[in-house]
Amino acid sequence: MTRSRSRLGLLCQGSSSRAPVAAALAGVVLFAAPREAAAESSLANNDGNTVSYQPPPAQRRDGFTIGAVQHFGLVSVSGYPNRVSAIGVPEYRSSTGAEFGQASGLWLGGALRDWFTAGIGISSAATFSQEPAGLVSAFVLHLEAFPAFALGGLYRDLGVALDVGTGFGVTMRGDETEAEGGSLAYFGGTVFFEPLRFWHFSTGPSLTYSHQFSQTLSAHVVGLGWRFVFYGVQPD
Repeated sequence: MTRSRSRLGLLCQGSSSRAPVAAALAGVVLFAAPREAAAESSLANNDGNTVSYQPPPAQRRDGFTIGAVQHFGLVSVSGYPNRVSAIGVPEYRSSTGAEFGQASGLWLGGALRDWFTAGIGISSAATFSQEPAGLVSAFVLHLEAFPAFALGGLYRDLGVALDVGTGFGVTMRGDETEAEGGSLAYFGGTVFFEPLRFWHFSTGPSLTYSHQFSQTLSAHVVGLGWRFVFYGVQPD
């Protein structure tokens, strides 16, 4: 009788010790099940949205684009020979001063949205004066945005452009190089308006400023000009 009571007591103790564990496991299952169902539902909705998403149709510009611009204005290039012994020495300094000159650019890329275009291109500028002459050029990443596009009308054709890249520059007197920039950093900003359209082309005025610089040379360009841009798609 005593042994039977002892075994019964052990079984009761074992059952009572397992009860909290079983209750905890049941709670975890009940708590996790709704969350898993909600997660699966959310994933299904996201997949559906991703599959059904379509970019808005182009209203003004789309597809492949290639553009060119020509500016006339002031060009200033100054610097030193690309030699350590000459950098910063006044007698070696060469400068064109602010001279009349021209700047041009060419780029190709794509109109990713009506209000955003990205591409790559080249930019160059030169003074008209030859005493000395200043020449600079660069390879650039070309970005354009039309920040007021949502306002409609002619605002859809008012844009800004940013060019960043690297290039080179020199000042020359005759055939002699007086200053050389080595590898120049390039930054350029442009405001433009392209309301005139024919076939796949848009055209209009452009105002630009650019700056190139390195340890041995610095160049500034301010110009007013005209741009021509081909768009693969022009719905309007």
